[in-house]
Amino acid sequence: MPGTPAFDVAVVGAGMGSAPHLRSLQDLRATYPLTWVCARDAQRLAAVPLPDGVRRTTRLDDILQDPRVRAVLVLTPPAAHLDVVRLVAAAGKHVLVEKPLELDLARAQELVACCEAAGVPCQQYAHRGDLGCGSTIGPIVAARLGLACVDVGSPMWAMHSARESAGAHDPAYMAAALAAVYAR
Repeated sequence: MPGTPAFDVAVVGAGMGSAPHLRSLQDLRATYPLTWVCARDAQRLAAVPLPDGVRRTTRLDDILQDPRVRAVLVLTPPAAHLDVVRLVAAAGKHVLVEKPLELDLARAQELVACCEAAGVPCQQYAHRGDLGCGSTIGPIVAARLGLACVDVGSPMWAMHSARESAGAHDPAYMAAALAAVYAR
């Protein structure tokens, strides 16, 4: 039934990149209500505007122990993604990670392995960040700075080049994958 909550969502990380995600979750609140926002810095967390009823915490365990929370959006700096995902996946919660997935290939592979071991779906996409076209600004800047990174996303034809266009069947595949994730 429309408007019936499917399951609660929590966010880990309340930095400057969290604002668009929090706005999107506000739009999805009827189906996927935001229950918790967690950050290491209590002062930063207190400054983040949140809808009524959303709890703030500096303890990840509060989220991990809440049986209503079935999905966690990880918005920490990339170097902290793996440590958070290890705990979230081990708690059996769905994992959504902001890109880049991790800072290097080994950590990205370990992050994916944690999700696989816990039965948590994980979409993977690879792009050569040393190429100057067809990607988001993050990998391009990282390539210029010499930082190792993994950029995860779904290719689409919008602001990106035609080389990064989705295939004719990709929207149906994505819809099926998301339906499977949210059906759990």
